[in-house]
Amino acid sequence: MHCPNCEKEVEEDAKFCGYCGYELINEEEIPTLEEKIQIERQMKSGAAWFFWIAGLSLINSIIIHSGWSFIIGLGLLKL
Repeated sequence: MHCPNCEKEVEEDAKFCGYCGYELINEEEIPTLEEKIQIERQMKSGAAWFFWIAGLSLINSIIIHSGWSFIIGLGLLKL
């Protein structure tokens, strides 16, 4: 296999060119558009859960600092 950047011979299973450092991309490893969309959906879903947990933790912290107990704060958040 030849490097598309410097045209030197490199090993077939190489990830980078040993001469110029160019990243060699295997066409089979490139995700399809559908795979990219699915990955993006998963990332957005994870981010949404993170913000929900962060927001509820903030509410619980406010409840704790207002003098109520932690258990009551958890109970109120469950409503």
